[in-house]
Amino acid sequence: MPKVGIVQFISILQWYWNYLTNKIGSVHKVLIVDDPYCEVFYTPDFLCTLRKNNYLSEDVIQRVISESQGVLQKNTSLGKSHHPSNTLMMVKRRRKIPHWVAPSIYGDDNGTLFYRMTARSQISHNGEHIRSRKIRLVRLQAKNVPNAVKEIVKDGLFDSHMRQTAHFKNNGFRSLVKRYAL
Repeated sequence: MPKVGIVQFISILQWYWNYLTNKIGSVHKVLIVDDPYCEVFYTPDFLCTLRKNNYLSEDVIQRVISESQGVLQKNTSLGKSHHPSNTLMMVKRRRKIPHWVAPSIYGDDNGTLFYRMTARSQISHNGEHIRSRKIRLVRLQAKNVPNAVKEIVKDGLFDSHMRQTAHFKNNGFRSLVKRYAL
């Protein structure tokens, strides 16, 4: 397999996609990027999807994985001809899960508030799980709970949520509405 440097790779990749993809095979199975000047290295904001971080040789992959100290691993998923898999992947997603602030109101670490709605209710029959519940978090513009409640009522999110729900379980949100939305 031919080896090329990072700088030459972008133009070679475009040329390959235009002229040879259907003749030789998928680009992620044919081309390998050589990294003699160590242009690919791990940083905290490392993106696995960048072209310069893909199509790497085995020694470069092992070097970057060891630099990451357990954050990256080799991606073993199979790619498709026009959607190749990335060479590296994160071991764990860095997603910040919103936490409970008030009934049906959740917030994340950035101070953004969300209204929690049931998009599809759960169905069980004789103790057997038939359909899973789906939850939707609607992002709010408000930065505090009183303004969030007013925004939820004003935009009609609470009413549309109650129409979608087969039965209402009082979780305390109605008391928030009585307290703040009036």
